[in-house]
Amino acid sequence: NKNLASLNGIYELELKEGNNHLKALNEFYGKLTDASRAMAGSAEDAQKAKEQIAALANNLGKLNQLYGNMLTAMQGR
Repeated sequence: NKNLASLNGIYELELKEGNNHLKALNEFYGKLTDASRAMAGSAEDAQKAKEQIAALANNLGKLNQLYGNMLTAMQGR
């Protein structure tokens, strides 16, 4: 009976340790998921910034062309 009680105690201890380990793993994977979502959001923001910079460069090119045409027209007078 003492051996059985001892084995039962060891089994309960191992179950508790296993449960704690699973809780720690779940917490880790939860944080990993949050980090992954944050990185995906950063990638989307970087893509939007890239598109906005390209649009800005395009608009700046058009503005430079407009000013160039104005200077050419003024020099022609």
